Amino acid sequence: CNPEQPLRPEEARNVDIDNLSKDEPVRGLNWADRLAQIIEFSSTGDPASEQPASVLFTGLPGSGKSTELLRLKARLERREEQGGANLLTVLISAEQLLDLSATIDISDIYVSILFEVERQVLLAEGKDPNDAMKDGIWTRVASLLDGDLSLDAKASLAYLGASLALEMKENPDIRLEVRRRVERSTSRFLRLCHTELKNLRDRARAKGRAGIVVIYDSLEKLRGITANFNDVLRSAEQLFAGEPQHLQLPVHTLFTVPPSLILRLRTPVEFMPMVKLWTRDGQRFPPGFDVARRIVQQRLL
Repeated sequence: CNPEQPLRPEEARNVDIDNLSKDEPVRGLNWADRLAQIIEFSSTGDPASEQPASVLFTGLPGSGKSTELLRLKARLERREEQGGANLLTVLISAEQLLDLSATIDISDIYVSILFEVERQVLLAEGKDPNDAMKDGIWTRVASLLDGDLSLDAKASLAYLGASLALEMKENPDIRLEVRRRVERSTSRFLRLCHTELKNLRDRARAKGRAGIVVIYDSLEKLRGITANFNDVLRSAEQLFAGEPQHLQLPVHTLFTVPPSLILRLRTPVEFMPMVKLWTRDGQRFPPGFDVARRIVQQRLL
């Protein structure tokens, strides 16, 4: 009965909270449907006319965001005849690819997205996902960054290959070096990454998918430590509020964000509430208590 463990929709312990009481929804509405509709309405299947969705999503710790994102993933990747959007759905866990106790930068986000999207495209093509960023995409990105070396910095990033994303998480020196090089040629770096994502989207369409959606989970857990708490939040604010155009990608995206930032952002944020247990006038809300009991019962199966 680990409440920190997100559950896949098909698991017996999973409770579809938002579908238990449609007359009196305990979280206001069906959140997987809400998020899916935003993305589906933006998915035309035509690269020339499509305006990819960019969604920011948050909620208090323990509200069930990761479980609902797994439900969202399952819906979006279903074929259209099954009621889905037929998208290649790439779910990224920030906990696996980022150091959430350190400041964050656009280069961290782009490298991790390129890495995981290429892995999923290779899988769709029946190829080895461990070849992601060994050649091709990463060769071009690394060549750009290495080409802007200063005279006293001769270390090449290309040798890291597929391990770059993980090295950036574990090794702050490499992370800072990548950021320094991206800063020297930000516009070119972003253009190249956009080009590579478009190519990956086209490869996904060649395998019968309508496009790609990236769901970036656990970014709301950016919180730093005592010594750098404010610096980490400022870096997140700069990423999501200061230069939000950098997160407008040629594929559909959903980013989770820290709840503490919602009043500072100029773009709408989808905020999923906790299960409602009490009314505003202090009365018990029976559907909420029924759902809470059901969650505990299912977790103890």
